[in-house]
Amino acid sequence: MSILEPDPTAPLRVVVGVDGADGGRDALALAQALGAGPALLVGVFPMRNHVAGIDALGDTDAVRAAALRGDLDAAAAGHGLADAELCPVTDERPADAIVAAAVSHEADLIVLGSSRRGALGRLFLGDVGREVLRCAPCPVAFAPAGYAEHAVEPRRLVAGYDGRDGAEPVLETAVALADRLAAALTVVVACAPLPASLRGAAASAVDVQGISEQERHAKEELLARTLERLPGRVAGRLEEGAAATVLVRLSQEVDLVVVGRRPRAHRLGPGGPSDALAHGAACPVVVVGSATAATGATARHVAAER
Repeated sequence: MSILEPDPTAPLRVVVGVDGADGGRDALALAQALGAGPALLVGVFPMRNHVAGIDALGDTDAVRAAALRGDLDAAAAGHGLADAELCPVTDERPADAIVAAAVSHEADLIVLGSSRRGALGRLFLGDVGREVLRCAPCPVAFAPAGYAEHAVEPRRLVAGYDGRDGAEPVLETAVALADRLAAALTVVVACAPLPASLRGAAASAVDVQGISEQERHAKEELLARTLERLPGRVAGRLEEGAAATVLVRLSQEVDLVVVGRRPRAHRLGPGGPSDALAHGAACPVVVVGSATAATGATARHVAAER
């Protein structure tokens, strides 16, 4: 199964990271809003945590697992995921356990909540989220803090696109999600301002206006070419500003943002769109890694919708 399956009614296999706190409840609410099919709830607690009044260091694995399973069962039932498969895990590296579960479960999507350090109503990606995102075998969805209190089924989606190598899976994932959710999708291309070096003292030596017009024209052409090969119902929008700034602002107007992340050697690079969204988005965000390969099924799905 794949999030890019041509049949939009095919259920999604979703792994939800549940930590027993608000972030876990937000993740469960987002999984439900996205219409999760067979869900695997991974409850990962460090070995030195107290769970349901039990000292995890002083009890057997069976007792710890039973306590975690009870918490997961209650959480699943409370979010309409009564048929969810439960996977209580005690691990000093929660991200490793979540990624391993996604691989073994052949997950289409991982869903996580915001770090507790995040402000209410905003997304803040903590260390576990960063590590999961770096190693995930599939797209990762993040719910902002407090999402469980006002969760809605996404009806307005935005996909950030820049046309670079590795960006195609963003469009494919966004189109597939829009189909599944019967949602409106807008592809956004950002037209970034010129570097400060060209706007300052050096401006007199170059044709700043000419460069700006060329840049805008190139972005307009990119958007037009992109829309030509997408289903006719997909809208396009050219926005002035850096991609990160544009997408964070639009997150206040829509229900879900889909964005790409390019591979880094060790961690997310600061200042990129996915990193900025992970620290300030007002709505859920789905991050698609460049390694999310397009399949023949994906191409057929997009072509059939044109």
